[in-house]
Amino acid sequence: MKAIERVVVLAHGWGYNHRFFNPLLLALQAHTPKVFEHSLVVALESGYFPDQAKPGIMIHSPQGWEHHSADTLHSLVLAHADAPWLGIGHSLGVVRLLNTSVRWCTMVSLHGFARLAAMQPGQPGVAPRVLARMVSKAKTNLPQVLGDFHRACGHTPEWTTLNAPALLADLQWMQEANLEAELGNVLNTPAKTSSQVLAVYSPHDAIVPAALAQNCFVEGPRCTLLAVDAAHGELGHSAARYTDLLLPVLRNP
Repeated sequence: MKAIERVVVLAHGWGYNHRFFNPLLLALQAHTPKVFEHSLVVALESGYFPDQAKPGIMIHSPQGWEHHSADTLHSLVLAHADAPWLGIGHSLGVVRLLNTSVRWCTMVSLHGFARLAAMQPGQPGVAPRVLARMVSKAKTNLPQVLGDFHRACGHTPEWTTLNAPALLADLQWMQEANLEAELGNVLNTPAKTSSQVLAVYSPHDAIVPAALAQNCFVEGPRCTLLAVDAAHGELGHSAARYTDLLLPVLRNP
């Protein structure tokens, strides 16, 4: 059995699933095959598209993705407690990573946030009324809301069935989710286990404004912000803009 030198956890955003990361995985594995030989790659799965995956976690192997229950993540944390854990989240996926009990060695935010809604007047973020309108419309015509969202993201995945309760619940959760304190905990771990955060954002992102990303992730000794010229969901079909940014992170977790 191969020795696990690092655990990579992927977390997709709203309206997508683990398959969103397939282009990125293929590109990274092509550049760093030896790194992935000794990496355990896991994806948090919300199960938005029931015909493709149920809620839980997906574990990547040479044969593809394998589904496991959500409780398996805790078992993996215990089994690989000495290995560095790298979290890569897209959009809402960053909130999901912050909402776990994992002690992150490195966290990468790809067009992500610790808080989406503007909680106070003048605070960067999406206006609560915009999210409330989206939730209200989704209750009557979820496919249309999802289609509009995917077009705004610049990436439309294939799907045949929807897990409406899960999609609606997470859409409502985004109205109030605020994991800024948990992000602060990641950035303020003791020196011996100091964590690093890389936040990638875009000035052309139609979903997560650049001002919000810069407000959530403040440049500092442990936090680096990088701007890319890409749509919010471009990663779902083209990893070219992201591969070079992530290779150093994988080689030095």
